[in-house]
Amino acid sequence: MQGIVKEKKLDNQVVFVDKYMTLEEIIHYLQATDIFVHTSYILNMASSGTLTYAIIAGKCIISTPFFYAKEVLKKNGILVPVNDSKKLAKEIINILSNPTKKQEIENKMYKFGRSFVWPKIGEKYLSVIKKIK
Repeated sequence: MQGIVKEKKLDNQVVFVDKYMTLEEIIHYLQATDIFVHTSYILNMASSGTLTYAIIAGKCIISTPFFYAKEVLKKNGILVPVNDSKKLAKEIINILSNPTKKQEIENKMYKFGRSFVWPKIGEKYLSVIKKIK
């Protein structure tokens, strides 16, 4: 992938980070992100921390349809098939050339992401515990 970036002279637009990032670093990168792209060949993946953080941050998200992504992005995100770089490029270009659509997606994602923040999760746990009593 890095070779393609150099070949296409995109060094100034693409950053590869090959390390386990702290939460602060993840937040820093998310704040600078126009579109969060998550591609995975593993379609039975049950969760993704970075995808969840992108949802909470209210980002426009494009992802391959792994299990977790299909569940959380079905109403607000964009799913593209695995190994379909043309579809991925088409969706990225569509979003970047349509700021109003991008903003609408981000607003919906941010609103949806509020259900992922700890106080809301805590309320759900408390509700379950009260039902058990």
